[in-house]
Amino acid sequence: WNRQPEIQGKYNIVIVLGGKGARKSLWDDPIVPQILTDHHRSGSIIGAMGSALIVLVRASLVTGEIPLPKDADSLKELETLNAVCVDIPVTHTNNIILGQSSDSVDSFSEKIFNLIDSDEY
Repeated sequence: WNRQPEIQGKYNIVIVLGGKGARKSLWDDPIVPQILTDHHRSGSIIGAMGSALIVLVRASLVTGEIPLPKDADSLKELETLNAVCVDIPVTHTNNIILGQSSDSVDSFSEKIFNLIDSDEY
């Protein structure tokens, strides 16, 4: 998924968004965690918002605090996974940026652009 001849670093950022279909389409998908892990290892910025946070936690890419999701299903699943949720719009650790919900899109996007500009990832 990040391997194309003669093209290196094609995907510098991978963002997984929650929403109505995330629980059905992303939570139990066997390929998405592998893709995210590969991109994380290669140094890509990884972002997730809302109910897509579960995918990163299940892939063991998030070990610290994450934004408290606004939907009950996501919160219940994160509690099952022993995730530490805090009521803040965005968290950032190394090259992983997590957003609470669609209400935090502006600060989530700003954090991504700041990380790109800083060359810290």
